Amino acid sequence: MKSTFKKSSAVVAALVLLLLVATETSAHDTWLFPGKTAVPVGTRLSLDLTSGMAFPKNEFAIDPIRIDAAMVRLGGRTTPMTRKVISKKFLRLETTLSRAGVATLWISLKPKTLELTPAQIQEYLEEIGAADSIRAIYPAGKKGPRWREEYRKEAKSFVFVGTADSDTSWKIPAGTSFELVPLTDPRTIKAGETISFRLLRSGKPLPNFPVGDVSEHKKEGRLTRTDGNGILRVTAPAAGRWMLRATELRRPSAGTNTDWESVFATLTLNVRQATK
Repeated sequence: MKSTFKKSSAVVAALVLLLLVATETSAHDTWLFPGKTAVPVGTRLSLDLTSGMAFPKNEFAIDPIRIDAAMVRLGGRTTPMTRKVISKKFLRLETTLSRAGVATLWISLKPKTLELTPAQIQEYLEEIGAADSIRAIYPAGKKGPRWREEYRKEAKSFVFVGTADSDTSWKIPAGTSFELVPLTDPRTIKAGETISFRLLRSGKPLPNFPVGDVSEHKKEGRLTRTDGNGILRVTAPAAGRWMLRATELRRPSAGTNTDWESVFATLTLNVRQATK
């Protein structure tokens, strides 16, 4: 009986993992959000990594083998985070925050390939604010060419440790291939304020590019373009959890069996209540 139980458990575990991989394919955004955004020095911090279409709800876990890097930068040191718990809805990461300052936390995922149906293509192009030249290839209501895409994802967040008001490391890029970098101190973001970010692609500003944002209070989100210097200016939503997201879509290198390649970037923040 024990042998049979062990075999059954192994089968169930394998099926769960297959389910996680399959459902992740249909989820648009991937984000990293800490359990707390302000903690004392010495805290053992847990963060949930998830994918989905209903931020900030945990929906689909990331397969641990897809993580290329999971890092935290604090006090001038960059160290890896630990992968701890996987469930159907999230992959939990942990790190010990042993000094005061602003902890910048990020993950990079390995490339993955998917194929989209015509209906999925239209939803996708609308959500990311795709260029008219791409939309023209896939007109609504008509069957366009095949869509096979290789995509990568980058996700970032911040945690404030102890008292370190002089720490401005939040404005230093993490160095991922595609990222949003605050130009406004993320510790001071309040509802209704105009907040600035710079969008970087391979370390260089990306001008006139659509960036979406969504909050826990406003699910439909919005799109705003960066200016000629790659700077995004957007009004912070109501107090609570907030996510900015950008997707760069382009034709792949010659010799590949894909039609498109993309890179996604998300940044999660906590908005404070406006001062009365």
